[in-house]
Amino acid sequence: MKHLTRLCALLLCAAVTLSLAGCLSRDQVMSVVAPTEAPEEEPAGPVGERLTEEESDERRVVCTAISGNFNPFTATLDGDKAVVNATQLPLRGLEGEESPCIISSVTNDDGSCTVSIELRGGLRFADGESINADDLLFTYYVLLDPDYQGESAVRSLPIPGVEDYYHGVNVDLYEKYGKIFDEIYNGGKYDEELQKALREAQEADPKDYNAEYAAQKAVDEYDNDKAADIRNLLQQAWRQDAAGLVKFCMRNYAATVEYHTGYTLEQLKENPGLQIMYAMVETSFGSLTEEGVLVGKKTGRTWDLKGSFPTEEDFYKEMYESYGGSAETYWQIEGIGRGDLVATARDMAIRQWSQQDEEWDGGVRRISGIERVGDRLIRITLEHYEPSYMDTLCDVYLVPLHYYGDESLYDYFAGSYGFPFGDLSGVEEAGAGETMGAGAYVLSSFDGSTARLGLNDNFWTGYAGEETLIVSTDAN
Repeated sequence: MKHLTRLCALLLCAAVTLSLAGCLSRDQVMSVVAPTEAPEEEPAGPVGERLTEEESDERRVVCTAISGNFNPFTATLDGDKAVVNATQLPLRGLEGEESPCIISSVTNDDGSCTVSIELRGGLRFADGESINADDLLFTYYVLLDPDYQGESAVRSLPIPGVEDYYHGVNVDLYEKYGKIFDEIYNGGKYDEELQKALREAQEADPKDYNAEYAAQKAVDEYDNDKAADIRNLLQQAWRQDAAGLVKFCMRNYAATVEYHTGYTLEQLKENPGLQIMYAMVETSFGSLTEEGVLVGKKTGRTWDLKGSFPTEEDFYKEMYESYGGSAETYWQIEGIGRGDLVATARDMAIRQWSQQDEEWDGGVRRISGIERVGDRLIRITLEHYEPSYMDTLCDVYLVPLHYYGDESLYDYFAGSYGFPFGDLSGVEEAGAGETMGAGAYVLSSFDGSTARLGLNDNFWTGYAGEETLIVSTDAN
């Protein structure tokens, strides 16, 4: 029972900001997440003991909101995180309990640090599938993919090769084409500023040939083809942001759907057009009339939400028109808390142009500082060491590749890790309303407001019992 008492305390911290993390202190308790009755401290007992008839066979965690997004990479609501904490196995295990991994580190002569993470033998997910190093590599590569928008801080660690992998090209090509992007984007503002400078030089003093020559040279050297690429990629990144905002609002503001729109969360989940409507309303790019008609903020277009619904392209057009086509201005005002839209377009441009370079080497598809040593062992190098780095590196879950990824796309030696590089849509959409992990519990049912969980027969400590965990917005 000692194990379950600690697990229940851990679940009370579900609304605390997580970075795919599981190793939280039992003393962290949020006022918005609390059991209906504070459980009495139970005497320590051997792992594997069963409940007696006198002991309760049910525990309840009350949350402020739960949506059914139990994906360990994207869950944001406190109720969803509570379910994730219960069903996923942290790399370090529960605080105070033995860890499912043997984690060690050594300092190298050059000041770097090598961390070894060895999975214990016999670890299994709830469905009986064995856990191995590929599952852990899949987890890390999801967190380090350029498309990942979650809370993990793993990418901030000084792991050799992380930046090259994130950008998809080696540092020399990245710097070369990054400079070209900056010169075109900031220098000429798509040729308009250079053309204006030329006209002013011609009009200022017809005899000042040096000034006119310099202005003309700047126009002639301006790369209009790459400027066109930048325009297109900025619009592409903007469209991606519109699509991402729909997911962002559904994950982070699901508790306010009915209050702001009159629709239930279940209705939105069944209708993509209503999800876009909600994102437009939540971000003030659209508003609802008393009759329930959606009106675009800038264009004035309307959708009756019965026979006509907005699309992601409609959402993008409202953004574009509202900011006069200026991605930079849009992002300065609207981009707080999300990845930089202009930086995204910059990376896309660098990858595109690098592939046309004579020195193109196929791109970077592996992080040099992360090495698969064996079926149960990986090593990660840190260029320098700080105590907090270990917490960031190890506070992750052992997420199943076979459930959240695509095994046909996993080939460590070919630089493929269970999903297309730069596209985590499949990972994010996996297991909608369901979950799979190696935690102490498995999800039994979810009805929209209440998740019922039973004990995982394959939990690695071998614990057996009859206890049920309920995560619900209802305290009764």
